Amino acid sequence: MRTVSFKLAAFLFVLTVTIPVDFAIPANRNFEYKFDNEGKELILHKWGDEFAHGYETLECYTVIFDKLKNRWVYASKGEDGILYPSLFTVGEVDPETLKIEKHIRFSSDVVKARKKLINSKYKNSNTSKRK
Repeated sequence: MRTVSFKLAAFLFVLTVTIPVDFAIPANRNFEYKFDNEGKELILHKWGDEFAHGYETLECYTVIFDKLKNRWVYASKGEDGILYPSLFTVGEVDPETLKIEKHIRFSSDVVKARKKLINSKYKNSNTSKRK
């Protein structure tokens, strides 16, 4: 019995350090995250997985925290497929009036690049530990 447990543990260890991370766990949309946005309470849901993730309003508009302005703003997608902060602060403008798109996401090329980067970091961290 002990031999089987040890072999199973050894197998699982080898499996975790040699196989690149190629799966992702989706964000749980059932949780609400509350943030202060210039004195106003902002409730958001997470979207995505380990490789590409972010936040959305309850009305499904993708938002980003603009560190320079220290507030949450609506997201816009650049030509490179990356999400950037827009000029519009959440709660100060009506996104429908501005025709802001709902559910904005990173392009598939950006997601693939992020996945490749994370897998290479994971692989490098495991090989450096074995030396």
